[in-house]
Amino acid sequence: MKIAIDIRKIEDFGIGSHIWNLLKSLSQIDEENEYFLIGYSRRPLPNLGKNFNFLKTTAGKYSLSEHIKIPVLLNKIKCDIFHSPHYVIPFFHKGLTTATIHDVIHLLFPSYLPLKILRYYAYFQIMRTLKVSKIAYTVSFSSKKDIIRFFPWAEKKIEVIYNGVDERFFERAKAEICEKYKKELGNYILYVGNIKPHKNIGILLKGIRKLKGVKLVIAGSSPDNNILERIEREGLEGKVVFMGFLPFEELSALYESSQVFVFPSFYEGFGLPPLEAMAKGVPVVSSSAPSMPEILKNGAVYFDPDSEDSLIEAIVSVMENKDLRERITMEGRNVAQSYKWSDSATKILNCWRIINESCPRS
Repeated sequence: MKIAIDIRKIEDFGIGSHIWNLLKSLSQIDEENEYFLIGYSRRPLPNLGKNFNFLKTTAGKYSLSEHIKIPVLLNKIKCDIFHSPHYVIPFFHKGLTTATIHDVIHLLFPSYLPLKILRYYAYFQIMRTLKVSKIAYTVSFSSKKDIIRFFPWAEKKIEVIYNGVDERFFERAKAEICEKYKKELGNYILYVGNIKPHKNIGILLKGIRKLKGVKLVIAGSSPDNNILERIEREGLEGKVVFMGFLPFEELSALYESSQVFVFPSFYEGFGLPPLEAMAKGVPVVSSSAPSMPEILKNGAVYFDPDSEDSLIEAIVSVMENKDLRERITMEGRNVAQSYKWSDSATKILNCWRIINESCPRS
């Protein structure tokens, strides 16, 4: 088979990790099929096999040009299957297609998109992707339930395939980097991810004011002006540290050196960062928002994402109760080990084979 994959979002935080690890695992399990990766990346890519090819394009994400330029590339290589790792499929592509719809946050929380036209665009693209895809993957049963809520006719097309955990997170970080963070940051609670509204960063800023002797460290994002003004207004300078985007070795050490990992989201389709923290042996405190109990199981202490008191109680219980801390650390690592990218990639590849065999090219 000739399989084309849109990798233009590989530099994004969540979907980028999904694409990076999917490519790595496909390369490890499949030397038979030929892959064409559409896009480019300033992010270092995993070592890929000789059967992986790159097709650069100037088509921007969510642009008009992607609906013309990408189909032209697909026609040139005469691909058997085109896979989109998010909910946009080019209008003028007519071949066999699969897609991953990670969540429907734009439909569940329309206020997060400031313009009505963007909300309509998201709805239309998800609907169209479900119609033209032979299979639409999603990353949790919670997400599948949400998709069906808006598009009940698509239920039989939706296949749940969990993400995996990057196996590198199970390895010890470099000792010298860990020591650097312990010296520079002291005791800290860690959050990794972006700062979009549904990530609920505000509750962490509220909570850190009442927690003594510990900082809040945020990695993966830089603060916007609203957050900077709030930190200054509430006197949190020195209590909140933004690390921005970090290369893997730095991120691994930052996880490993933290006291607690906190994930306060109102909504997640899957949620990779808490699993990465679990793999590093860090106790996890997570909101009880949809999908989190499904994914994290008994490896975390949960709190109400609308309640500051619930958050503080969960963090304090993990920091002060040694037995609880040891139990969720052990169970969390076991949970993380159950999510393997090799399993995810194998399931996706098997679906592609079935689709290709059942829909032969004329």
